[in-house]
Amino acid sequence: MADVSAQKNYEELCANYEQMELDGNASGEVYTQLLAVYLYQNDTCNAKFLWKRTPDEIKVSTPELAKLWNVGCHMWKRDFPSIYTAMKEEWSPTVQPIITALQEKLQRRAFDLVSNAYTSIRADDLALLMGVTTEAAVNAAVSSGWTNDPATGMITPKMTEPTQKEIPLTSEQELALLTDYVSFLEN
Repeated sequence: MADVSAQKNYEELCANYEQMELDGNASGEVYTQLLAVYLYQNDTCNAKFLWKRTPDEIKVSTPELAKLWNVGCHMWKRDFPSIYTAMKEEWSPTVQPIITALQEKLQRRAFDLVSNAYTSIRADDLALLMGVTTEAAVNAAVSSGWTNDPATGMITPKMTEPTQKEIPLTSEQELALLTDYVSFLEN
């Protein structure tokens, strides 16, 4: 529930900062926080475009903006270990909560991706993907019902049932969907 309210707050913050930029009232702090929010939202495309359109004098006068863009570059490349290393920088009080939320979100996302994509993974590799120590990764995995084999260093994710079973489309539904696509492309 807290994640939903945080997401809503970040959406409002994003809209306010975007408007300030459009009005020409954006300071270095506004650009920095807007970039941080884009990264929190995993909107690396908008983050990249924001960096490109940020005036050079603001880039030079706001070193925290460049540090944040470094995080964004690693996110763009999906280099999780480098993302976590870049996030260990010293952040201002206005950006720190966003960085903390981003780190938690990235760790949860990496954990969920591993649980859905792997039948087993080395504990060290899971720790790298989550940006934590091997012990913390093993503890998180075991507390989520995964099995740990200390002898091999392998962790096996808990198999979960898909929440929604895919219902096959009828021929009529497939034809209607295809018609909608073609109609959209023609218009």
